[in-house]
Amino acid sequence: MSDLLAHAGIDSHRLIAAAHEVAHAIGFAAAGVAVTEIEVYGHGENAAGHVFVPGGIDVTNLRGFAVAHFAGRAADLRWCDEHQLPPAPERTCATDMAMVREFIRDAGRETKAHGEKKFSPGLASLRSEATRFVRAHWSTVARLAPRLARTGSLNPDRIPLAIFP
Repeated sequence: MSDLLAHAGIDSHRLIAAAHEVAHAIGFAAAGVAVTEIEVYGHGENAAGHVFVPGGIDVTNLRGFAVAHFAGRAADLRWCDEHQLPPAPERTCATDMAMVREFIRDAGRETKAHGEKKFSPGLASLRSEATRFVRAHWSTVARLAPRLARTGSLNPDRIPLAIFP
């Protein structure tokens, strides 16, 4: 177990969830989507969280928005790897994966209806791009995750505007 986890006294599951949610928030900011709430709750294996983006948003960066959904999983896997923790089970991201699949399906229908090239990226390419995105913004994830895990919420204004590399 890393020094950070051993000395901070923060539940390791909350830290994993916090890294996950911070990465989502940075990804949404990079895609130009406002985040209004970032929270982590619960303890142990019941730790979870969410990033709330307002409904009715106009997504202009479709790929970036999709990558933001995958960024959470990329961050929790990296957090676990860096802190010698077993990876969180894939099922912890089931809601994210369902949301991104629905988003891609809806975006594909909408772009096709407007006579544009259908938006249909491969999930593997989105996962790879999310991993690269998290790597590029890891210092911010690593800095903000303990704060989120400790306090349970994070002001969205603390999320820097990131740019997709």
